[in-house]
Parts: sequence; C-alpha cells; structure tokens
Amino acid sequence: MFNSEVQDQQRIIMAIMKIQDYVQHIRHVDQFRQVVELLLRGILSPQLVSKPALRINLMAIRSHLERYFPNFALIFDRASPFYTLREYFFGRHVMRLLIQIQIPLTTFQHEFTVYEVINYPVPVTGRPTYKTFLPPYRVILSPAYTAIFYFTLQNDDTKRHPKLLYLTDSRISFSPFITGATCLSALYRNNMTQVHELCSFQLQEAP
Repeated sequence: MFNSEVQDQQRIIMAIMKIQDYVQHIRHVDQFRQVVELLLRGILSPQLVSKPALRINLMAIRSHLERYFPNFALIFDRASPFYTLREYFFGRHVMRLLIQIQIPLTTFQHEFTVYEVINYPVPVTGRPTYKTFLPPYRVILSPAYTAIFYFTLQNDDTKRHPKLLYLTDSRISFSPFITGATCLSALYRNNMTQVHELCSFQLQEAP
C-alpha cells in the first residue's frame, strides 16, 4: 500500500513537471513569435539578437577597420542604437534565421551639431496685418567642430535612425563662415549686418 502511494505521488510530480515544461515551451514559442512580428515591422529585439552578441560583433568590426581601413570609424560603438534602426535584411536558411544588420560608418573624425532650419512668418511692428518671411528653406546647417566652417544639406534623411544623418549620396562642401557667408550662416551667427545684406525678406499681407 505504501509503495503504491509513493508511485502515485511520483507520477503526479512527473505530470506536473511535464505540464510546466509544456507551458514554458509555449511561452518561448509565443515570445519568438512576438520578436519575429517586430522584425517584420522593422524592429530588432534584444530577445532575438542579444546585446552581448551584438557588442562582440561590433568590437570585431572596429578591430578590422582599425587594421585594414583606418580612415573609417564606427558611428555607433554600442549595441543600444541598433535596436532603433529601421533597416534590416533577414531570411531563413534551413533551420536558421539569418539577420543582416547595416553598420553605419563615417570618415569624419569629429562630431557635428546639426540644425534644422525652420521658416515661419514674423509680424511687422506697426503693421499688424503684415508679416515678413524668408523664401522656404529645406536645408540642414551643420557647423564644423571648429566653428570656422559649415556645410548645408538639402535633404535630411533620418529614416534609418533618428540621430543618424545619412550622407552617402550627398555632396558635402565646406564653406568658411567669413568668406563663404550666406543668409543661413548669417542667421546662425546672428550677424545682423550680413543678415540685411544676404537675406531676401519678403513682406506679405496676412489673410
């Protein structure tokens, strides 16, 4: 009688363990489904590619660049920014899920502070029905780290990452603030003399 009770208890324990294993397995399958759905929407999850694994690959790429391509450098040397990128290539090979991550590189040795030019009309003193404005600009102004030169861009391509300015297909021409002044550089430096000389303000009656 005693042996029978012990066997029954062992069977119950084994059944509970199998149920727990099954529930855990279902949970893992559901988590994998969720991260794959995020990947289909262009979002990489740390549950799919862990930060330590990504960090190891970044360190290997940086070492390779330093040895064979010293003029290039990683823009992001930490894993976190790659989880906010929005461009991945992935596919299945047999039983493996392959994910290709684009690693942004740069040849610039210094960081740049980028300013977006926002144009809006300004009321005219003494003439409440009129506003003055500049012709519309869709330009990005980025002073160099020395604040001696600057460059402008017509397109702001940040779709890959909110803090990444994609410049591969852009032609960058540095201009000196002193001899290459424009309306934008004058506004940036708050040089009122150059603003009056270089900016073409227009007067428009408000509707």
